[in-house]
Amino acid sequence: MTDLPTIDLTQLARGIAEHLGEGWVMLTPSPNTNGRELLRDDGALLRLRFAIPYSQGTVTVLGIFPGAFHDRPLDQPTVRIRAAAARGPRAVAGDITRRLLPAYLPALERVRRFQREQAAASAARGRVADQIRRLLPQASCTPAPPDSHEHTLSVEWRRPSARLEAAVELRDTAETADLRLVGVPADIAVQICQLLSPIPRARVQVDGDFPPSWSVILTRSQDSTPLVDMETYGGADHDENGVPYARFLLNDGEIHEHMSPAARRWRDDPDPDPGPDAGPDAASELDQEEEVVR
Repeated sequence: MTDLPTIDLTQLARGIAEHLGEGWVMLTPSPNTNGRELLRDDGALLRLRFAIPYSQGTVTVLGIFPGAFHDRPLDQPTVRIRAAAARGPRAVAGDITRRLLPAYLPALERVRRFQREQAAASAARGRVADQIRRLLPQASCTPAPPDSHEHTLSVEWRRPSARLEAAVELRDTAETADLRLVGVPADIAVQICQLLSPIPRARVQVDGDFPPSWSVILTRSQDSTPLVDMETYGGADHDENGVPYARFLLNDGEIHEHMSPAARRWRDDPDPDPGPDAGPDAASELDQEEEVVR
């Protein structure tokens, strides 16, 4: 049996870096690193090691991502290839260029984007937690364990003398929060429920008269008093700027109108008398104006 030639991994890695092209260098070997590492000037990092211990026939080339395992998307797979070391650094560099980099470089950018998003989300959680701590100075913050894929921040506050406890868990970008309260006075609980009451809801009323008209009334579910009452006239007619003819009635009793004179007269007198001198084929002035609008 012919013995395989002895391959120096350092020389192989240095030669691969040269054949990969400008921007690639071999890093100084570290005793804490298993293999040799190649770094590109944009931060792409490859690690080379023999595929089987005590065998120099095949090398594994692994694409390295920044951060720890939990700092990357859960569905991000490992990117690696194997190559025959005896073929030399030029051939291995060709395998890296054809087979590894097309998969590794997009994955690297995805991981970096994920980490930027997570950093922004962490900052958002921190801002909300700071707001809570300013309101409750004795509150404490507890982030998720550093090796966890959970991205949360918990804020806890207690007042033992009143048996009052509050816990807020912030997730992701902290746009929503999980809130737990214990021992809250009844009047405060009522105020919290008022804050959580349904947002204003719109009721649409359509009248069957001519011209078509409809109104949108915005109210709270527990109160029928209109907050906003908007009425439109003239069906699909709009003014010269494309704005519907409308009237807005606010709950303070103030009325705001945007209507053409023709639409206003049409609203007030939808069937005007054409007058004694008008013939059967004569159109009223109002009809002429409406034809122009249409």
